[in-house]
Amino acid sequence: MALVNCENCGSEISDKAKVCPKCGKNIKRDFVPILTCPECGKEIETTETHCGNCGYKLKQSNKAKKKKISIIGFMAILILLVICVVVVANKKGDNYVLDACEEIQKNLSNPNSLSLQEVYISDEISTDTTIDYVYRVYVVYKYTNSYDSKKEGTALYVVDDNGKTYFIEDSSSEQLYAYKSIAEMEIFGLSGWFEPSDNWTELKSSEIERIEKKIE
Repeated sequence: MALVNCENCGSEISDKAKVCPKCGKNIKRDFVPILTCPECGKEIETTETHCGNCGYKLKQSNKAKKKKISIIGFMAILILLVICVVVVANKKGDNYVLDACEEIQKNLSNPNSLSLQEVYISDEISTDTTIDYVYRVYVVYKYTNSYDSKKEGTALYVVDDNGKTYFIEDSSSEQLYAYKSIAEMEIFGLSGWFEPSDNWTELKSSEIERIEKKIE
């Protein structure tokens, strides 16, 4: 038992006393709920996390549980939002690849002969060029021309920061063709000078097959 001073008369009284025995003043205290330790039976304030007598770990209060649940819920929502953003970004990337392939088909005398060999994509953002691009698709393909000869072609599809698209083949303007040359250098490197960069991702054969089915 500890002794404290009465707020009214200053007499020393027990910290358990409800009334001062000297002046009769009611002792006001901040009410703290008390519970009994299930392990040793000692009284413990509910604000404690462990019993001070035996060390028994007390169960969390409803308030603490709610706080923990709220944090978990917030994290779950955040993770869901991230997943949604990734899915939307991938969907948009798929559309760009499909658009690039459809542009290639438009220039073929036999559109159905298009066969994708390699497809590379890059979501690198560039703001120091004539075209401030945000997405690029580079396609290596084979096709059959009007003389039934098998040919190989390459094309670059560029999307700028305003959503405008540029389709670049060998016959494109000299200014646009420079972008295709840069893309080829980044993808394949230049022996003795440049190594392939990590700005590009090559699509797997299964992904290419999936795209070919969509453009058939």
